[in-house]
Amino acid sequence: MKLMTALYADLAVSSAVDLDSDGAAAECAVLTASSADRVRRTHRLNRGAGVSLAPCALWCGFATVLSTAIARLNPGPGRQR
Repeated sequence: MKLMTALYADLAVSSAVDLDSDGAAAECAVLTASSADRVRRTHRLNRGAGVSLAPCALWCGFATVLSTAIARLNPGPGRQR
């Protein structure tokens, strides 16, 4: 659990610093993969707990799609669409 808290904190700080680049979308993708793996591992141990964690992974996937779309619409200074 401490690792996930550190990962979420890192994501928040890095996303704030990386707001104008594709870095935020990439970090969301890493968080999505991590969350999906956590659901998979938890589901093996306790089916109900794994199912209850699934919305977090889905939300992270949505955040990845949204961050990617925003990065494409706002290419940042010095970059063209």
